[in-house]
Amino acid sequence: MDNIIIEFKNVHYQYPDGTKALKGINIKIPKGKKIVFLGPNGCGKSTTFLQMNGVLRPTEGDIYYKGQLVSNKKKPKKDLWKEVGFVFQDPEIQLFSANVYEEISFGPKNLGLSHEEIRERVEEAMKDTNVTDLQQKPVHYLSGGEKKRVSIADILAMDTEVILFDEPTTSLDPKHIEALMKILEELHEGGKTLIISTHDVNLAYGWGDYFYIMKEGAVLLEGDHQEVFKQKELLQKAHLEIPWILEIYQYLLDNNKTKVLQPPRNKEELLSYL
Repeated sequence: MDNIIIEFKNVHYQYPDGTKALKGINIKIPKGKKIVFLGPNGCGKSTTFLQMNGVLRPTEGDIYYKGQLVSNKKKPKKDLWKEVGFVFQDPEIQLFSANVYEEISFGPKNLGLSHEEIRERVEEAMKDTNVTDLQQKPVHYLSGGEKKRVSIADILAMDTEVILFDEPTTSLDPKHIEALMKILEELHEGGKTLIISTHDVNLAYGWGDYFYIMKEGAVLLEGDHQEVFKQKELLQKAHLEIPWILEIYQYLLDNNKTKVLQPPRNKEELLSYL
């Protein structure tokens, strides 16, 4: 993969209580791609993300951003959050201001931008996430889906080059998941590097460009959708299932109901094979 924006070299991390959360992680994230970290709860996905934006530092190993070492303990890069935004799984952790406008403006204010630049960024972020009508609403009165969109707007207003989404669809209903994925697609089309963690293989399969399968703090498997999702035994080791689209596609192949050898990525492609 060319044009690497984030790289981990043999990264280990141990929490103060002795829990070994990461065990020799080696990853390369290419700029402008849609990357998915798949695995069950507790496999190290969230810890990996906290390393990516500088909240945590490796116990051992090195992390690079655009080729620059950012995990040096003697001289760490303290403002990595300006480059790598993090949308938390639970928006309650992220949201704290009195109303939506103040919430979204908090990050840009800390960048030292002018009042005009802050206003422009906040208005654009609200428009992109469809929360403009909520700008004066108290944050604690928002619904779950609204809080998720505002938490995304928080990061959009920062205009970070990379955005991390930790389990972005958790607790969302199908309508809000569809709206969220539309936002992600628009961000990708705008040139952002997007990285999500999830245990939802069906969502991941149809969305991602490149996949890292994690288990017990290590990368068990990596590759594109064709390389990863044919490894049924390794996916089972990570307590993951085969996407339902691939199961149906394999049934069609086995029963001579299709001759298309390219696995479908979504429901529309699958139906076109019939």
